[in-house]
Parts: sequence; C-alpha cells; structure tokens
Amino acid sequence: MESAKEKFLKELKKNGISKTTLDAFEYVKQDVFIPKTVGMDYYSMQALPVGFGEKSDDPLLLAQMIDILSPKDSWRLLEVGTGSGYSSAILSCLVKELVTVEINEKLALLAKEKLIDNDFYNVRLFAGDATEAVTELTNFDGLIIFASCTRRPLKILASLKNNQFAVFPMGPVFRQQIVKYKNTFIGDSETLRNFEFHGFCDVPAIRGEYGWLDQYEFPEEIPPELPHDIDERK
Repeated sequence: MESAKEKFLKELKKNGISKTTLDAFEYVKQDVFIPKTVGMDYYSMQALPVGFGEKSDDPLLLAQMIDILSPKDSWRLLEVGTGSGYSSAILSCLVKELVTVEINEKLALLAKEKLIDNDFYNVRLFAGDATEAVTELTNFDGLIIFASCTRRPLKILASLKNNQFAVFPMGPVFRQQIVKYKNTFIGDSETLRNFEFHGFCDVPAIRGEYGWLDQYEFPEEIPPELPHDIDERK
C-alpha cells in the first residue's frame, strides 16, 4: 500500500515536476516542520496551517515555482517567506547557500530551530520586512518570493546579481500570475522583455510596500522593521 508521501510525490511527478525538485521534496520530512492539527493530513496537495495564523505554501505551486527558477547547486539564493521552514529546507537541498526572510519573527525563530535540529545548516534566517534593503541581502544568484506582489517588487529584485533570475506571483487580489524576471537593464519602451509569464495562482499578499495593504500598514502584531539576522538579536 502506498504511503501518503509516495502518493504526494507521484502527484507532483504527474504534474510535470522535475526529478531534481522531486528529490528535494522526497528528502524533506513535512511533519518535522508543520505542526499536526486535528483533521490535517500531511502530504496533501493543500496549504496547511503552520501557526500564528499563517499557512504553508500550496505544494504544487511551490514545486512549480522552484522548477521555473531552476536553482543551481552553486547558487546563493534569497527566499522571501520562510513560513514553517519547510520550503526553506527543500530549497537548501538545491543550492549552496540559502538566505531566507520571514516577517513574523516568532515563526522565523521556530523555523530556525527546526532547520538546525534536522541538519539543514546552509540556511541563514532573517526576520523583518524584506522590502527594506540591508547589506547582507544583496548579491544573490537567484530569488524566490512565496507571496504575491501587486507590482514589480523593485527593492527586492535589486538584491539580484546582473542577469540573474527571480520568480514570484504578481497581480491583483484574487488572481495572480507566476512571473520569472531577469535582472537586466532594458530600455523604457521594452520593459516587459525581461519578464516571462507562467501559470495563474491565488497566493496571499506580501506584507508591506508591494502588498495589497497600504504601503505603511502592517498588522499590529507584525510591526515593520529592517530585516535582521535572528542569531544576532539578543
């Protein structure tokens, strides 16, 4: 009899997910990152609650976005939206170094603990508003944002090296499209040429300047602040 994880991986494969990405999903144990709640099944194709009112990424969308970005094992990759740390663990299997930013510091601290406890040591975690640039969040080979943006998140995209790629959802409240962006200069009349548009999705908004809330409006429990390395916060 097939296990839930075997069925999950088979469903991802059926949807065209690459072997490299499938291998990363197979290696990472979902149950060590996502707390069990009543009626919840691990390895479903649904987003799952991860605590503090947040949910995990849709697993198929997560896998599709990773395939679109196609990270390399030599990369230094920036992830925006750490969540439970599950997506971070998967990405860390695919790159040399992962830097990940989570706006909810309580969630980031839990993710850090789970990543260390499960031997994912090539991950550095920050807590704060990823739209606010800091020196450590620059010079990346790739960028992936697991939250939708109403427009191009230019301040975050500026963290990329020249001619490198980012993948993120972009669009209005109820429907977005997955965008692959190349960080290269193109004249004003040709600004769309550095974008590739992929499938549609429905993803919660990024908080802050590029989200659906007002530029300076944050939930009271998550005040905006500069990203900071949570290992250095005393």
